[in-house]
Amino acid sequence: MCKLLKVSKSGYYKWLSCPVSNQAQANLKLDKYIKVLFTKYATDYGYRRIYKELLKLNMPASINRVRRRMVKLNLYAATPVKKYKSTTNKSCTGTRYVANLLNQDLTTTAPNQKWVSDITETKVRGKKLYLAVIIDLYSRKVIGWSMNNHMRSGLIIDALNMAMNNRGYPKYVLLHSDRGSQYASYKYQRILKHYQIIQSMSATGCCYDNAACESFFATLKKELIYKVQFIDMHDAKSSIFSYIEAFYNKVRLHSSISYLAPLEFESRQLAMAA
Repeated sequence: MCKLLKVSKSGYYKWLSCPVSNQAQANLKLDKYIKVLFTKYATDYGYRRIYKELLKLNMPASINRVRRRMVKLNLYAATPVKKYKSTTNKSCTGTRYVANLLNQDLTTTAPNQKWVSDITETKVRGKKLYLAVIIDLYSRKVIGWSMNNHMRSGLIIDALNMAMNNRGYPKYVLLHSDRGSQYASYKYQRILKHYQIIQSMSATGCCYDNAACESFFATLKKELIYKVQFIDMHDAKSSIFSYIEAFYNKVRLHSSISYLAPLEFESRQLAMAA
């Protein structure tokens, strides 16, 4: 065997008599945890989020070490690229546009100061499914959402009603969206006035004004929609519901809120305020 592997007999017996180093044992243990976490989050977590999860498990490892071990293990977060498709419909008449009051200022100091809303489209067995969401910029939590086979104003009104109910019907919230005809419709704006919500709209063709929603949709599609072949509409709606309520809001770590999940971030901030 030594001759085949081109090593000396003395070298082989020396290696045989030496125990595995503490560093090597620590790396083996760390690698095991990294593999478990990487599999748990369906290959969507990169080294930064894996590092934060390891901290929760009291695993002593620097972020650079985690990165090196993941490179060694050939573990990389999946990053499928899909062409952006706008769902903004500007063709309808009778719409009223409002000023861009958000103006790319995403900073907040408390919940229910600034919300953002948008619509995305996906296809299920050749049929279109639209998802509207409302996100609180304070914690990046999805506080309202709605799904349907159309993107008329009823879609976003359902999401708004859910958000208001979940947040206890706050007043004077700044709610930002793009300039889609749904958001400029009389029916939607009448509801906003009823709830005493302050409306804001993006500048024409500027996706940066609604970056939080765009980021959420990109994450949803990368981590769920592009990976799964849904059986039917019911399966798609059920899977998206579970992703938002059971994973995104409760579990997934967000870099913009110190790598915490939205619910955990809000709970911590509430505890600190008390």
